[in-house]
Amino acid sequence: MSESIFSSLFRYRASEKMSPKENYLTEMICWLINNCPTFANEYLKSLYSKNKELENEIKNVSVISAETQVYINNTDNIGFIDMVITTNTDLVLICEHKIDSSLSEGQLDKYRKSAGIKWNNKNTRIVLVTKSDSQWGQNPDIKLIWEDIYSSISNKEKREYIDNTEQLFIEQFLLYLTEEGMGMKKGIEKDCLRYYKAAESLPNTLNSFFNGMVHDFKINKYSDFTSENSFSNFSEGFGMSVNNRWGRIGIDCFKEWKPLNIFAGVILNGEDHKLKDLDQPIFVIIIDCLTSIDNDDTTQKNRKEHIESRIKSSNFEQNGFEVDINPKSPWRLLILKKNLSDIIKSNDPKIQEKILKNEVIKGINLILDNCK
Repeated sequence: MSESIFSSLFRYRASEKMSPKENYLTEMICWLINNCPTFANEYLKSLYSKNKELENEIKNVSVISAETQVYINNTDNIGFIDMVITTNTDLVLICEHKIDSSLSEGQLDKYRKSAGIKWNNKNTRIVLVTKSDSQWGQNPDIKLIWEDIYSSISNKEKREYIDNTEQLFIEQFLLYLTEEGMGMKKGIEKDCLRYYKAAESLPNTLNSFFNGMVHDFKINKYSDFTSENSFSNFSEGFGMSVNNRWGRIGIDCFKEWKPLNIFAGVILNGEDHKLKDLDQPIFVIIIDCLTSIDNDDTTQKNRKEHIESRIKSSNFEQNGFEVDINPKSPWRLLILKKNLSDIIKSNDPKIQEKILKNEVIKGINLILDNCK
């Protein structure tokens, strides 16, 4: 790692003449390229994502490094290029970044004239990335808006994370673009307006239900799920607590059962759980782990293989659960799920709480029966 990301971002502060946003974003991208190989190559692909004529140019090309504020001097053409990306071939990308400002007169032409000399006649491409297509001009080789970058990099079907740290950095980069109005925009759905107040109360209602039932459980007892852990003391709420975090509300069970945990409750936001296309709250029973499955933990991997082998002959689906034995989140081993709307049929809160409680007991007992 070359330099702390905080150091690289700190050097640009606002002044009367300049907003630091463009340089701030440039330094952020440069740091990510130099420290996160997955991001580097995803970013390269994103620059070519809208240019079908040039997309073959980056076959077998990988990013070597990026540099910001690159000085150029060719007679009267003096200036600083926002960022230059070098690759393992003769391809050099000269990148100009704009958020709220416009290109200065002849800016890209100056870069183009100086490029041949500074980079010894290598294959140079002028890249312009702006907040809006109204800022395009001066005929760059590649032109995009930041939303195009967001769309390409956030396409998770094309991306396989190699490292959890890189995953975090990429997600934070995408979040920053969204916060600055440069991410993917979604329209306001009419149902959001019509039912907003009712939906706003859902987290509090669920929290009340789960707190009301947490100390009133009768769960089957098992002591042979794993050789080194026992459930012999598990009854009437032992080891249970209600939690509202990670986009989910419900009951954490078997907290002593390290390194695993069972969660029973409702997911309102599926981002942390890597659940695609979550368009409504879902009821879930989850086997969580305290360390990522991607880590070299033989015991944990053995547990996962054991669970997978037992699930094949289980009866989860007969009880209305959809089963996911390969969750995309590295912190999950197993997810059982149902749409909450398929469970809650009555408007009576006492009946609703009773239904949820029965589903929690049913789901946990199914896991204990089939995974021991």
